[in-house]
Amino acid sequence: MAGSFLAHWFRGFEQALSGMDGRSLDALMTNCGRACSESYSRQVYAEQYRAAKDLDDYLDRLNRAFADMAARRVSADEIEIVYAECGCELARDGYVTDPRLCLCSLKSLQYNWESVLGENSVSCRMEESILRGDGRCRFTVKLL
Repeated sequence: MAGSFLAHWFRGFEQALSGMDGRSLDALMTNCGRACSESYSRQVYAEQYRAAKDLDDYLDRLNRAFADMAARRVSADEIEIVYAECGCELARDGYVTDPRLCLCSLKSLQYNWESVLGENSVSCRMEESILRGDGRCRFTVKLL
């Protein structure tokens, strides 16, 4: 019964999502991404950062902490984050299929990095997204 309720509820959410203008969507996904991060990943980012000797060690530690994530340094100030599978439970469980939901993952990633390096210390870009039809989710983190 609960699954039926959630399916109906998220259909309404997805309809609202598809009609949002860019500013409203950004505000919603910023709050959702922060909440997602606070539920688990931010703590892991912080723990691994405190234990790391340097950025490369930090990326290695993140890769070990998140088995479904591959983080690698692309240049002195860019890091690539790749997920072979969608990490969002809402998408994996079929509640939301709208690719705009991926902005939540982008905002969560930004929040995770800023939580250890400081506010406005990074900019994040979504390069690929499974919900958009790509074979993986790929993000770039630029250190500012």
